[in-house]
Amino acid sequence: MNRGKWIICRNGNDRGFTLIELLAVIVVLGIVMSIAVLSYSSIIEKSEKDVCHLNRVTVEKDYRQYLTLEGEDTSEVLFAEFLRQYDRDLCPGRGEFVYEEGAVICSVHSEVVPEEDGDVGDGVPYL
Repeated sequence: MNRGKWIICRNGNDRGFTLIELLAVIVVLGIVMSIAVLSYSSIIEKSEKDVCHLNRVTVEKDYRQYLTLEGEDTSEVLFAEFLRQYDRDLCPGRGEFVYEEGAVICSVHSEVVPEEDGDVGDGVPYL
C-alpha cells in the first residue's frame, strides 16, 4: 500500500533541483560571500586605524601634560617609560608608538608625508 503511493508521487510533477541549478546557487552564494568578506575586512581595517589615531591623540595629550607637570624634556627613554603605564596595546595593528617632533607616531598607521627635496624631475631647472 505504501509502495503504490511512493510510485505515484515519484511519477508526478514533483521533481527536485537539477545539478545545474544547485551549482548556480552555490556560485551566487560564493560571490555574495566574497563581497561580504571584502567589505567586512575594509570596515575592520578602518576601525583599527581610527582606534589607533584616537589612542595616539590621547597619549600625545597625556604625555605633554606629564612633561609640563614634571618639568622634563622629552627623550626616547622617558617616552618608553611613560607608555608602560598603559596596560594594553595602544595600536590594534601591533604598531609601536614613538614621540617625534611633538607628535606621537605609530609605526603602522601614521602617514608619513615625504619631504620635498627641491627636485622638479624632468622640468627645466631654475638658474
